[in-house]
Parts: sequence; structure tokens; C-alpha cells
Amino acid sequence: MLKLLEKYRVYLVYVPLILYGIILFILTILPGDGAVKSNSPDKFYHFAAYGLFSFILYFTLFFQNKILLLKKYTAAFTILFASLFGVLNEFNQIFIPGRSANIYDVIANFIGSLVTVLIIKFSLKILKRWNELQN
Repeated sequence: MLKLLEKYRVYLVYVPLILYGIILFILTILPGDGAVKSNSPDKFYHFAAYGLFSFILYFTLFFQNKILLLKKYTAAFTILFASLFGVLNEFNQIFIPGRSANIYDVIANFIGSLVTVLIIKFSLKILKRWNELQN
């Protein structure tokens, strides 16, 4: 699976990251009356949205070969970049009619990113051990 992702990383990782980032940004600039409404707590949506963003971002950094520091510390940079993107999106909402910034949304974004990265790291360890046992 990782070899497939790496081989077609432009189409399976880089392009999805750009598109998903644009979608997240668009959702944050919708005016308050045009924003997505739900009876569920929106923190779950923040958690899930930034979890998915972090999943794609992790593999973008993991498969790139130009900046070795990003490759070496993929987990830390994924959480940092996803959280920074979340903070900037929340800050941007201050200027959108009917919207406001919320620190709890930022926290939900961070936790979604953190949990996703931990799941990825754990999954990659299991996959590595599985491959070692197969050889």
C-alpha cells in the first residue's frame, strides 16, 4: 500500500492535500448564514476535518524527498502545520460576517491532528513488523 501511495504520490497525496486544504479554507470563509449547520457539536467536525487533513499531510511530508528535516520529523511537522492551518482559519473567521473565532475549535483541530498522527505512527510500526515477519 505504501509503495502504491509513494509511486503515485502526486495524484494520491499531493493533489488531494491541495484540494482538501482549499475545501477547508472555503468552509471557513462562508458567512455565518451560509455555514454548515448541524445539531451535533461542531467540535467533532473540527476533530474529523483536521484528522483527515493531517492524514493527507503526513503522507505528503513522508513521501517528499526535498527537505530531509520534514521527512525525519514527519509527525511533529504534520501536527505543527495542521494546527497552524487551523489557527489561521479560525483567525480568518473573525473577519467573516456571522462567524467568530473559537479557541475550542482550535483545540479540536489540534486533537484531531494529534490522534491521527498517533494512529498513523502506530499503524506504520505494525506494518513494519508485519513485513519483517513475512521476510
